[in-house]
Amino acid sequence: MAYTIRGIKMSDPLALIRICGLSQTAAADLFGRVAEKRINLALAAQKRLLDRSLEISLCVGAGQAMTAYTLAAKAAQAHGLDEPGLIQGLVSLTVYPRGKGLGFPLALEAVLCQAGVKCVGLSSSLSSCVVLVSSAQADQAARVLAKEFNLPVHASPKEARVPVVQAP
Repeated sequence: MAYTIRGIKMSDPLALIRICGLSQTAAADLFGRVAEKRINLALAAQKRLLDRSLEISLCVGAGQAMTAYTLAAKAAQAHGLDEPGLIQGLVSLTVYPRGKGLGFPLALEAVLCQAGVKCVGLSSSLSSCVVLVSSAQADQAARVLAKEFNLPVHASPKEARVPVVQAP
């Protein structure tokens, strides 16, 4: 099935923090610490592991990365967990597909893989698909997606122009 897209938006620089083995209580503690410091989450994902514990991934702006990482490390230590992982130098590309098709996220990842772009993370909804890639590969990824999925010539610019942050 051929897919087309209506637009692509690129985020400001991001960092991804991943912490594994959390109980519900530890996850609540982690999110409470992040909320208390008013860390803006560009993306939060939760996965149930085979042992029934949780893996939590938090994507934050590059300027808040070390604060968020320190909070995650303190939460991990408080609950006897391994130190969280940190990947810096990422951006998200939000892609808006035309029409329907649950196969779009797989097609998007396949196109990027064929172009040598490493997908660090992927999430989707009915209206958009978000892929995390390294900042170094972001422009290449955007060009590949625009070409392969027929982005209209007059689509809005890919750069984010309005930052979204928590209100005081």
